[in-house]
Amino acid sequence: MPAPTFGRPGRRAGASMPLFVCPGFRQLRHYRRNWAVPALPPRLCLPSDSRQRSCRISTIQMRQASRRGIAGPAQQHTHPLGGAATVNQWRTEILGLPPQSASEAIRAYRRSSFLLDYSQVLLPRPPDWPPSAHVTGFWFPELHAGWQPSDQLLRFLDRHPKPLMVGFSSQVAPNPAAFTQKVISAVVRSGKSASLLAGWGGLRQTDLPPNLFWQDSIPYQWIVPRLGGFLHHGGCGTTAICMRSGVPHMAIPFGFDQSLWATRIAELGLGPRPVLPQSVEPASLADALVRMSEDPAFTQRALAVAERIRSEDGVATAVQVIEKALGVNASCAAS
Repeated sequence: MPAPTFGRPGRRAGASMPLFVCPGFRQLRHYRRNWAVPALPPRLCLPSDSRQRSCRISTIQMRQASRRGIAGPAQQHTHPLGGAATVNQWRTEILGLPPQSASEAIRAYRRSSFLLDYSQVLLPRPPDWPPSAHVTGFWFPELHAGWQPSDQLLRFLDRHPKPLMVGFSSQVAPNPAAFTQKVISAVVRSGKSASLLAGWGGLRQTDLPPNLFWQDSIPYQWIVPRLGGFLHHGGCGTTAICMRSGVPHMAIPFGFDQSLWATRIAELGLGPRPVLPQSVEPASLADALVRMSEDPAFTQRALAVAERIRSEDGVATAVQVIEKALGVNASCAAS
């Protein structure tokens, strides 16, 4: 049997960097993006028109990104793990294994089992996926024990309870300054207080009114439950923490799988429909922010979904899959 590979998404979209190889077992790989499952038709979702539409958008964006040189399933001719040279250097220098050719890597990839760490509350598991695709539920990191909020942030939250938050993680708009101005104008027009996250430059710092608070970064586990709503990029991890926290949210998706999750947020009644970056206009976005934070239907639905998410344990499910693949059980692992 082939050796197992325990992987996680690399820095480039869709890449999986192997973390562990042990002869005698089959491969396991971890993906958050559900289009990473190999040998599946482009229709990633259950057969409803809106979900099919979401998946087609996401797949098209993924393919466009791959053509621009971002690693993904379309680059399997190079290496399905992304970065063949790095992977083979790791195999030979660290593990003492021979390098893999592209064809060998692809064959191993297709024999893999997959851990997909999103919740079926967000997207039901398609019935045509193979048994090797395990949808475990979300994996939530714990808050670092030593982290403390700044005094400035605490004062802002004391003056403006339940603010909105706006942040787009690592996504960068083609014109960050113009995009920032539009988003800030929308927040100001909405009359809401908000915390603005710089991320990797998607938003640029500028002069702000007193009801807006600028910060470079903050643990989502701490801040999101304290929000009245979150405008984000539609990433699966950000969507997950909003769903667990029972906070209404909406997305401006920039690419890859974000359009899928952004559309599912709206379909589940957790917030307004997504807006593409090039379509952002202050007046319409301001209206959406007001609806997101004030419409009781969004809040009620978000709280109901949060109960379902909290009842899941994605990490425990993933551990069970791994232990089964390794032929061990909890009692053996504990000893």
